[in-house]
Amino acid sequence: MDDEIEFTKSSFDEDSFMLKMGNLFDLQLQDLHNKLIGMLESILTENKSLRAEISVLKAENKQMANGIELLLKKNKAKNLIFRGISNVNEVGDKVTLIREICENSLDLRNIEVDKAYSPGNSAVIVAEFLRNSDMMAVLKNSRKLKDTGIWIHKDLTFEERKIRKKLVELKREIISMNKDARVLVRTRYLLYKNKNFYWSEESGFSTKNKEDLKLLLGCPLLESGDHFLEQTTVSIGKRRH
Repeated sequence: MDDEIEFTKSSFDEDSFMLKMGNLFDLQLQDLHNKLIGMLESILTENKSLRAEISVLKAENKQMANGIELLLKKNKAKNLIFRGISNVNEVGDKVTLIREICENSLDLRNIEVDKAYSPGNSAVIVAEFLRNSDMMAVLKNSRKLKDTGIWIHKDLTFEERKIRKKLVELKREIISMNKDARVLVRTRYLLYKNKNFYWSEESGFSTKNKEDLKLLLGCPLLESGDHFLEQTTVSIGKRRH
């Protein structure tokens, strides 16, 4: 019995056993590696597909937003906002009130006002004109209301108001650097030294000609110095947080 046990022990090949175990471990490790690679490739493929879908959705969303913006602009195209009218919420017939302002203060006759109302009982009046020419005439003659406390401006969309707000901020900072500067803010651009400056949420401040940005060097709203002049117009509005 002891001889058999001794024989079994002596016949055990430790190196062969370790080699077999090593080979088995290598096979299992290789199998695990292949599975992980397959899973990773599957995840990467899925992520790539998701990114493509997200890109398509973003494009569709932007297209839809642009479509809505165009509809809003069309709907507001012949509207004007009247501010500073005393006791506006006590006025019943706001259409007649707007006509009287046009006739008595702006010297405009036969102005056709379709609707006039105060949204949410606010202190402003939104006037909808039947003809675009009437709206433009009222806007042009609004300077005659100087010192009356009443002022008139276009009925802008939310996106247009955001753009105008940024342009007004830029105007203030330009004037803070140069009190004699002549700066005009339009609905979608700022005019300074015969150059147009624009703003959008995607690209920030920009111009058609990159060299025009030198006119704004030192403006606190933008990052001053030679470094920002080397950037593209797309990055300028994004650099300040």
